[in-house]
Amino acid sequence: MDLRELNAVVLLDKPAGCTSNAVLQQVRKIFRAKKAGHTGSLDPAATGMLPICFGEGTKLCGYLLDAEKTYEAEGLLGAVTDTDDAQGQTIQEAAVPAISESQMQAAVNGFLGDSMQRPPVYSAIKRNGVRAHKLARRGETPELDERPITVHEIELLNFDGMRFNIRMRVSKGTINHPRHRRAIRLRCPCNYSAPTERVAVWQPHDVQRRRAPATYR
Repeated sequence: MDLRELNAVVLLDKPAGCTSNAVLQQVRKIFRAKKAGHTGSLDPAATGMLPICFGEGTKLCGYLLDAEKTYEAEGLLGAVTDTDDAQGQTIQEAAVPAISESQMQAAVNGFLGDSMQRPPVYSAIKRNGVRAHKLARRGETPELDERPITVHEIELLNFDGMRFNIRMRVSKGTINHPRHRRAIRLRCPCNYSAPTERVAVWQPHDVQRRRAPATYR
């Protein structure tokens, strides 16, 4: 295959169930680009904006890697899985107490600001060069170090007493992880029930401008 010089940035809508690198290689092949890179891995189960940089556009990768990201997620009270999402096996269940919207809002607001976070093992974080989620699916439990994160903004979009939707703008490296602090505040297990979606990188680009990999064929 003849490769070509291409200088561009494509706002890709990553589907669930594939790695960011697999999507990158697919799009690079479609465009026959000599040089390409993405601007920060999404976990395989996550969806949404994954900017793909080609040629001279790869000079932006460092800026976008360090940029703030905005995510939307749907959660469910009353259960926890081993992967913190709907794909895993349930490891804890409990009755959901009566929780008002104001109580849920207070729990969500508890994420604001600076804190230390230990990434979940089912994540795209690398340990000794291997993605943590790959190690976890082999039955291993990788030790992942805590790291500083910042939640700049968080908004409770919907709450019906059990299911909720949130949007959060966070610093580089933040893993959207529902289980711990929110569960402690609500005294109820908590889990994501749908893939987390990245809706913005750096500036709030119009999500309608994203395109799925198949549309470039």
